[in-house]
Amino acid sequence: MINAKPLTQICLGAIRASIWENATSSGTRYNVTVGRVYQKDGEWKTSSSFGQEEVLILCKALDMAYMWIAEQKATRAG
Repeated sequence: MINAKPLTQICLGAIRASIWENATSSGTRYNVTVGRVYQKDGEWKTSSSFGQEEVLILCKALDMAYMWIAEQKATRAG
């Protein structure tokens, strides 16, 4: 089934890591997309570019996404 929304998001300030579910013939796979949200001219936008000061926050968000996926797999495995 195609899911139009992520299963969950890890939000650390302006950094977002979205976790998506992808059902395959060999089972569920998870994908992660990352972005930085910002406001320009009153509109919210997303960028895939990160400044030096955001790199460690991005790493933490990805670490948290990895742990969330690991917990889901462990729960499914029983």
